[in-house]
Amino acid sequence: MFRKILLPTYGKELEDHILKYVAHIFPFSKFYVVSVVETTTSGVHLTRILKRKLEEHAAEALDHAVEVLKKEGIDVEERTILYGDPSEEIVDYAKENGINLIAFRCSPRGLPSLRMGRTVENVLKKTKIPVLLIREEVKDKKIEKILLPTDGTHGSQNAENVAIDLALSFNARITAVYVSKTDADFNEKVLKNIEWKCKQRKIEIKVIHKKGEPAEEILNEIKDHDIIVMGAGRKGFFSNIVIGHVSRTVAAMSSVPVILVRGRYNL
Repeated sequence: MFRKILLPTYGKELEDHILKYVAHIFPFSKFYVVSVVETTTSGVHLTRILKRKLEEHAAEALDHAVEVLKKEGIDVEERTILYGDPSEEIVDYAKENGINLIAFRCSPRGLPSLRMGRTVENVLKKTKIPVLLIREEVKDKKIEKILLPTDGTHGSQNAENVAIDLALSFNARITAVYVSKTDADFNEKVLKNIEWKCKQRKIEIKVIHKKGEPAEEILNEIKDHDIIVMGAGRKGFFSNIVIGHVSRTVAAMSSVPVILVRGRYNL
């Protein structure tokens, strides 16, 4: 389903687990690996010596990523060093090359954090391409059970389409969960709609309505699922430029891979 996958890389062993995951899950995709030499850092003069060092580091990162993928049976379609602002270069490269999925390491080290990394956050705000985030190594690499948090917004509907496409590709089951803070918030039509969409495609689906804090209730459902697919934006005027609190919290705290969806995704 994801024909072209982009893997930004920054250093040895930092992204090994996500490289291995996408290679295992999407072995028939084309893989593009990039490393960005940042030339826009405020207050830092990019001397020739510093640029050369940054280029050497980027080249080493690319070499390492390509080697990891090769061991997983993947031949990289293209490896490239980019120059400029990392998020802008990644977004532009993805658009120009028809990328279908951007895969990142969601980077908190040690204690969990709601920070996903500056580049990851800026890419999420700027791109309409689905973004896969992995916080920790996935030992059981499979997609059999998909968790789909949904609230009926446009972002959630786009995520529904990605989840359905995944389910069709992997013969997987979907659990659609709607979390409301009070019973009055619940819109039964949302779950009935996704249930109807899945049944039309003969996808096994379970629908759940839970009451409580959305992020907490979604995280409570993770243990029985292999991947989460959800919308990335907030409701309202800022939905296209701000990452929602729920999606941010879930991505940062999830023990399974998360695909965040902001733009339109057609089945």
